[in-house]
Amino acid sequence: MSNAPILCVDDDPVNLGVLRQALKNEFSLVFASSGAEALTAVKKHRPALILIDVQMPEMDGYEVCRQLKRSLESAQIPVIFVTNLADVTDEKAGFDAGWPADRCTLLELAAPMHDTGKIGMPDSVLKKPGKLDPAEWEIMRSHARIGYDILRKSDAPVFQLAAEIALSHHEKWDGSGYPNGLAGLDIPESGRLVAVADVFDALTMKRAYRDAWPLDRVLATLKEGSGIHFDPAMLDAFLGILPTILDIQTQWDSRAQTPNGIARIS
Repeated sequence: MSNAPILCVDDDPVNLGVLRQALKNEFSLVFASSGAEALTAVKKHRPALILIDVQMPEMDGYEVCRQLKRSLESAQIPVIFVTNLADVTDEKAGFDAGWPADRCTLLELAAPMHDTGKIGMPDSVLKKPGKLDPAEWEIMRSHARIGYDILRKSDAPVFQLAAEIALSHHEKWDGSGYPNGLAGLDIPESGRLVAVADVFDALTMKRAYRDAWPLDRVLATLKEGSGIHFDPAMLDAFLGILPTILDIQTQWDSRAQTPNGIARIS
């Protein structure tokens, strides 16, 4: 975790006191006693993590989370609901607030633009049928920033998110990625998510320099990268819906094999 503080939000001072006792020796802390105060604290302190109660007057924890996730400046901050609510509907409400349907749709539209910067790569690098040498690799790495510079010129939310993804999807959990060497939760959530899907897609597709890998090898490689290349939570979520992922991949493969890439309708 970065040096940014943890923001603790609860309208009950007793509960804030419990959080203070539990965390003060390990982390820098800031506190808020309402949803409105929480939003102000986020702008002022840029916390690395938010611990928030759900049941608060005027603005509950779900609404605070929704407002944070609507802004690209705060959407990547992880939120943990600290509550005694335990019903399945309560859990669903919490997840609907971490990624609501409209933001999922935005991500679906933005993610395919993650390699936009490759339009700036010479064919000698992009289509080389072998491993890149150090100079060529340096050129290839520049595609992340080129894509960001192109996409960020639009104020449209989909292009702003696409720019964030383009810049961050090659960052690695352990800080060894590029272009900025970000690590852990400092990497935008969108970039951490697309990183897993991007590597899976790359390894399961035939390239000019190699054949597609068998699924068992791909999965083993992904698992080896947990906590090194990938956010472990993102990888676990991806693997948890693997049957759905494989079904989508099969559908796309079948479309690609039809004339003009358009699926026949019987």
